[in-house]
Amino acid sequence: MILANLSVINLKINQSWPIFIVYFCLSIKLSFFMNDLDTLRNLVLAPYILKATALIGVSRKVGGNQFRHSFATLGILLDYKYFYDAVLLKAALLHDLLEDLPATKVEEIRKIDSDGNAVVDLVLEVTKRSDEIKLGYMERVSNSGSKNLMNFVL
Repeated sequence: MILANLSVINLKINQSWPIFIVYFCLSIKLSFFMNDLDTLRNLVLAPYILKATALIGVSRKVGGNQFRHSFATLGILLDYKYFYDAVLLKAALLHDLLEDLPATKVEEIRKIDSDGNAVVDLVLEVTKRSDEIKLGYMERVSNSGSKNLMNFVL
């Protein structure tokens, strides 16, 4: 039973190991898994989701809408296990907001929570400026980005 359940959490064990080693390995793996769940459980995204709802009616140039795209971006980051980077996850929801809705009040975002300033800074980094062509934008992002931006682009 234990061996069957271990495959779910990607724990490779040798069947000849004594049972106490199996339990020890399982408890270590589960503690890491629970830390991820606890981190996600404590992540407050609701105010950023509310801001992102402004994108519901905004169409993407490549099809679809920007609100779904924001959530897809968040989903990709979660899939890559960026659980511990709250700024990156929050910025994922708003990364196209300033570009698509320039009337957005940046100061409102800055005041959302203690991450607000860092979220705005990252969103500004990934926002294509009105005078930039695509190539210039990509060069700026790849040459002068912060650690958070490099995570976002990767």
